[in-house]
Amino acid sequence: MSSLTIRRARDEDASAVVRLTRENLLGALPESARADGFLSIAMTEEDVREANRSVAVLVAERASHLVGCLCATRDEWSARFPLIRQMQSLYPTTPFLGRPISSWRRFVYGPVCVEREARGSGVLEGLFAGLLDQVAGRYDLGTAFADVSNPRSLQAHVRKLGMQVLRSFEFEGRGYHLMAFAVPSRRP
Repeated sequence: MSSLTIRRARDEDASAVVRLTRENLLGALPESARADGFLSIAMTEEDVREANRSVAVLVAERASHLVGCLCATRDEWSARFPLIRQMQSLYPTTPFLGRPISSWRRFVYGPVCVEREARGSGVLEGLFAGLLDQVAGRYDLGTAFADVSNPRSLQAHVRKLGMQVLRSFEFEGRGYHLMAFAVPSRRP
């Protein structure tokens, strides 16, 4: 297998990011494929470009083929999505390391998507390490969510990346886990 390259997205990557994420939306997958993970929010090419300017969009490539992407955005930008706005409404009453989430310098992590054939090969960890390089010193924590019927995503983020589940919440009849993770002040 060829080596993995993690880099900041360029404007011309937006169409490939949208293609990968749309193929993995909950509504686009047959029920039999959902156990392998899915996404809850669709983004446009302009959303991807704006997200990259907001905090960062990282892409993972093998042999010049996009195999993964990770978006991170400021709270204000992310609030355009009702599901994320619902999650953000919980920040004042949800503690992380003894303080409400709302008191930290924070950003919203996600969506993150890895091509099915590349899952379990270190792409997620590489994207996350690249993100931490981008946000170290600028933010104290990241917040994320996982659909309760998406245990693969939850386990990947908790076991592989060390995120903490802080609470559950509902949006439009679906259950979600609110997660957070600390950002090191600088990367080693």
